Amino acid sequence: MLLLVRAPAGPQEWNPSLGQLEQETITSKGLQPSLGLYRKTTAGVERLGATTRLHPGDVVQVRYIAAGKRYGVVASCDARGAVTLHLPETPGQAAALAKDGERALAHSYELDNSPGFERFVFVTADMPFDTELVVRHLKQDAVLPRPLATWSITLDKDTP
Repeated sequence: MLLLVRAPAGPQEWNPSLGQLEQETITSKGLQPSLGLYRKTTAGVERLGATTRLHPGDVVQVRYIAAGKRYGVVASCDARGAVTLHLPETPGQAAALAKDGERALAHSYELDNSPGFERFVFVTADMPFDTELVVRHLKQDAVLPRPLATWSITLDKDTP
């Protein structure tokens, strides 16, 4: 009698909700899902960073890098608690992400007069998930279930 055991192709993780092993996604060395935020100015385009101050009326272009993740949601929340979905733009399932490079969202975003801050988040996974998880996370500071991964940045806004 011959017993053949085949090793998995890569690291695996137990997913109790599915009752099975899942293949772990391996991305390019050091590359993680992230957002690039850019402000339109009279001189051109400015990349936004953690120390950049935003102003009401600023037009922000959001771009993402999926880093191998298949599904994602891009959303923002202001100091008043208003949540805006940017990708997808309507509630439902997370959007299928483009695999490679930095991808611009279809529309830019004009900041309103809400004072305080604007927080942008990018939630990703290898399987579909609902945008409601992200909205609840932003409104109630709810913990996102594994295997969802989150990238975020909070930018200060001037008071009008």
